[in-house]
Order: sequence, then C-alpha cells, then structure tokens
Amino acid sequence: MAKIPFNVDAYTARLIGRENVSKLDGAIIELIKNTYDADASICILYYDNVTDSLYLADNGVGMTYDIIKRHWMTIGRSSKKDTYVTDSGRIQTGAKGIGRFALDRIADRCTMLTGTGESEKKIIWTVDWAEFRGDMNITNVNEDIDNSDLSLNREVIKLIRRQRGKHGTIFKMASLREQWNEDLIKNLRENLSSLIPYELSDIFKIYCFDNESTVKSAEVFSNIDSFAYDYKIEFNVGSKDNSYDIVYKIWRDEFSFGAEDDSIIEE
Repeated sequence: MAKIPFNVDAYTARLIGRENVSKLDGAIIELIKNTYDADASICILYYDNVTDSLYLADNGVGMTYDIIKRHWMTIGRSSKKDTYVTDSGRIQTGAKGIGRFALDRIADRCTMLTGTGESEKKIIWTVDWAEFRGDMNITNVNEDIDNSDLSLNREVIKLIRRQRGKHGTIFKMASLREQWNEDLIKNLRENLSSLIPYELSDIFKIYCFDNESTVKSAEVFSNIDSFAYDYKIEFNVGSKDNSYDIVYKIWRDEFSFGAEDDSIIEE
C-alpha cells in the first residue's frame, strides 16, 4: 500500500501563527526574543512615519541560505529544539518554530536581510502574506532569496554601523496592520521595559526609534520593579567542595494587611 504524506493548507498554517501571536505587543516581543536567541547584543525597533514602515534589526549571528531553507521556511521546525544553548551560553527562549508568523501579525509584506559575516554577501528574503491562500499548499509557497541591501535613517545607521559589524539581521515590514502613532509607541516602550531583566541590560539592549529619536532617547531601560507581582524570587547558585550553595530572597505581595502585616505573618 502506497503511503500518502500529510500536507498543510497554507492558510491553515497562517491561522496557527495568528492564534499563537494574536496581539501586536506579543508579535514584537516574539521577534525581539529571536534576536536574543541569536546572541545579539542590541535589538533596534524603528518606525518610519514617512514611509509607514517598521524596521527591526539586530547584530546577532545571522542566517545562512541553508538555515533559511531548513528552519526558517519550514513551519514548526526550529534548531532551538536540539540546540537550546547559544554559543555565548544563553538559554534560548523559544522552540515552537512559528515565531516567523509574528511578521504576518504586524504587516502584509516583509523583507529580511541577513548575513553571518562569513562572506561579504548577504541574503534577502521577501514574503507577501497574501500568497498564503486557502487554495494553495504551503509547499507551493516559494519566497525569493537574493543579495541586496537595505537603508535606514541616519541615527539608526549610526547605531548599526557601530554595533552590527558584518553579521546580523534586518527586517523591513510594510503595509502595517496597525496605525502606528505616538501613543502606540509609548505603550510598546513600556511593555518592552519589562521584557529584559536589569541583570541582562549590560549584554542585551533594546532601542525603540521613531523619526525624532536619538540613540540616547531610543534606549529602553528595564523597569521590572514598577510592575505588579504576587511573588518574586531572586537567587544565586554557587559551588564549593562538590556541593552547591543557594542563596535566595523572596518578596511576597499577594495580600496587603496594612498595620497588621507583622502580626499576621508571625501567626
């Protein structure tokens, strides 16, 4: 008996991505997590209101043609499933293989420029999400890969040239699904400030630009302590003489007993 392989309707695959990345903030965060997983030290988010385009750039390891073909272009396949620690020792944050659909949540069209630094050539990948139609199998959706370049405004270029080197990835998203304005960017900055713990701020920085931003004003600083929590734990693990020593602190903010707090805890 002949074996018949499963196939996936392209529109269904797109819906799976939208179910997992349903909100704009979640989509942005998913892409930023990917930059962290790529061992980037900076992630740049830039909205250009002249062209109504959104850019996301990092100085991570970049992607080769083979990685794009085998992992990026294969839904549900992620190299993070087997290699969950990066070369620099970071624990990677995701392995579902659907993070690329965050791009679909943000915009209709996307261009990605990426390079690993192993050669002067860079790879450009483009997608128009309208191609994911209900009458087309995902195996028939082919994207263009070529060598090209992208340009950004001067402040962003200044930062990229200083930090990016010859490796990293830049996304340009056009035909945005949301109307980007000052309030949206302000709320996004506030949400991003809770994404990276203060302890990681020396090795991973996020910048959120608009057309008026400078490098200094665009930096997003950790503000995790301003967000509500029920319990918070801080711990350090050390080893000595083949044994482990754990020092921890716990903050409890689940209930507020006012002046009776001490007596209730004692009881």
